[in-house]
Amino acid sequence: VVVALDKEEDPTPVALVKAVLALPVKQQGLTLDTLYELDDRMCVAAVREVLMQSQFNAPHLWRYTKSILKRSMLRHDFRTFGWLQHLIEVRGQTTKGAVATVKSGYDGKERSVLIFGRPTQAFLKRAVWRYLRKLGRWRPEGYALAAAEAIVSYHPSNARLAREFFGAWASAYVLHRVIWGQSTRFTYDARSVRFRFKSVKAVEVPSQVREEPFPELWDQKPLAYLRLLVAGRLSEVHRFAHGGLQRHPWIIEKASNEEVQGMLEAPYAPTVELALAELGKRFDPNKPDWALLGKLLEDQRPLARELGLRWVKLTSHLWTRELAQTLAFLESKTPEVRLLASSMVVAAMPGASA
Repeated sequence: VVVALDKEEDPTPVALVKAVLALPVKQQGLTLDTLYELDDRMCVAAVREVLMQSQFNAPHLWRYTKSILKRSMLRHDFRTFGWLQHLIEVRGQTTKGAVATVKSGYDGKERSVLIFGRPTQAFLKRAVWRYLRKLGRWRPEGYALAAAEAIVSYHPSNARLAREFFGAWASAYVLHRVIWGQSTRFTYDARSVRFRFKSVKAVEVPSQVREEPFPELWDQKPLAYLRLLVAGRLSEVHRFAHGGLQRHPWIIEKASNEEVQGMLEAPYAPTVELALAELGKRFDPNKPDWALLGKLLEDQRPLARELGLRWVKLTSHLWTRELAQTLAFLESKTPEVRLLASSMVVAAMPGASA
């Protein structure tokens, strides 16, 4: 890997990923483990990318993947911890593991072992929650931040088919523990590592009831909710974050412009509306963000497009003087934008008012 990088004038995570993937599989695991140990931003990014592209649950790679997860906990690297635990859980939905002959870490003898089997998957799920629970008790300042990272990566595609009293997220162990861990609506089936509703009525979400463990720790670090609003891809996660926003409405003011723009991609309408309202407050018609304006005009959601059209009117004193921006609006794929731009250009022409 070092030799490969020496040939690069400006090493990047992409070059590092390419160098690691070029190694024999038996060497990739130890290399990833070593790179993560370096605690360098580029190395960590490369480790994550390699794990995304590889069969990390396969023999010779899994033991090192598990090592990286454990050390992300020891290092309190919440981003890597949350991302990797979710990746492991999702991979477990499609495999029951594989039997392979590997050397024992105790006596060095070769044995046939089930790699990444169901028992291992269940153990890791519980270990992740055990880590979060210990943070809540002994390092409370880190709990909300770590818990947010643990659930921010969940995606609608991770849902399982709902059956009887088992909902779509019954098997999402960590998600369940973080958001609904204190709920009285569920019962835990330790054998299947799943949660089930206690009754038909329990399906309904109660109002004004906090179901998450350590609610006081979320209130101590409410910016963790902002992380969920910006990067969350699950409506249940956004609904949970909005509960925190109601108690701490000031957190939206702490979001950067890039973070607010990121909220426009949210799969939850209230979050999109919140982002649009905040962008409206921050908008400066004398110093507009043309890229953001273009993004709003192409958005299929009426609220976003209406805001964009309003900004087109407010900035007409600027863009009607710039040929490139004028043409961009006149050649827009959206009929409403072309019509509005045409009328604004005509109105800006000399003698138009006459």
